[in-house]
Amino acid sequence: MRQLVVDTNEFIYSVLSIKSYSAEIMHLIYSGSVDLFINNSILDEYRRVLAYEKFNLSVARQAKAINDIIYVQ
Repeated sequence: MRQLVVDTNEFIYSVLSIKSYSAEIMHLIYSGSVDLFINNSILDEYRRVLAYEKFNLSVARQAKAINDIIYVQ
């Protein structure tokens, strides 16, 4: 099985656009086609960037994105 670390930009773009290449990568992860490697530092970076005002994501949407990525573990 392929193993993957998802760059923060790829993760953020997958949250912002469900029709992006980044979203396709995340679909592979959620479907179990590849294994995701993640740690607390990466999660902290995802959280920090999701909270940027320019993305205009609600706190609930930010939490869902993080919970979704944690769930695949």
